[in-house]
Amino acid sequence: MMPARALLPPLHTGPLRGDFPPARVDAGLFALTVVLGLAPTPSLGLPRAREPSFSHIKKFELVKGDASEEVEKYLADHPETIIALAYFDMDLYEPTKRCLSAIKDHIAGGAIIGFDELNHRNVPGETVAFKEAFGAGRFKLHRSPMNPTSSYVVFGGD
Repeated sequence: MMPARALLPPLHTGPLRGDFPPARVDAGLFALTVVLGLAPTPSLGLPRAREPSFSHIKKFELVKGDASEEVEKYLADHPETIIALAYFDMDLYEPTKRCLSAIKDHIAGGAIIGFDELNHRNVPGETVAFKEAFGAGRFKLHRSPMNPTSSYVVFGGD
């Protein structure tokens, strides 16, 4: 399986800089990445020895369990969550639809949602779930040149 980073463009636009690990969602495990909206410290104009250190701040959380249940629970417990990057590899309609419906109100403008098999004839679950949750006509579908089954959608935003 191709890592999500290989199919997504580098995130070097706007106030957020750097490559951030994706929030991967599959049937058994999901990870949420909390992205702090901090520009790189060189823009602060401070010598490296005086740069603020945020290494003590946890920027992700691994949650074991059924993603379609745990994502809903996590977001209910953490309503401050904003999702900038997520990757789905569930193949099945029901868990994909539940997760997409759960994250819908937490997606940031410019967010990237990746799919392992969106618009795949033999595995239509992700496609049907995406169309029902968001409507296919509102988004440009981006394909990976390295893997014809992987694709991603960029949500509107500046």
